[in-house]
Amino acid sequence: MTKHLLLGQTLAFSGNPLSGDWADAVQYDPAGGVLIDAGRIVAMGDGAALRAAHPDARLVDYTGKLICAGFVDAHMHYPQTAIIASWGKQLI
Repeated sequence: MTKHLLLGQTLAFSGNPLSGDWADAVQYDPAGGVLIDAGRIVAMGDGAALRAAHPDARLVDYTGKLICAGFVDAHMHYPQTAIIASWGKQLI
């Protein structure tokens, strides 16, 4: 499988931004990169350094765009469970 290098602004969290100073938990790089190999993220960091280290990677340029982790929607519809004949129980 081909390596892909995504170039753009990167945002990552190394800790919980709600427990302590949020700036200590956030990593932002305006010229970052994310290296993907075989469908897995294998490196993240300075875009130019990743490009130099992996010249064989297919470039995907997201300059001016923000690259961040996917977010999982973990909410549930608890209020719907009390409604008779509702479809809410399928959501839990």
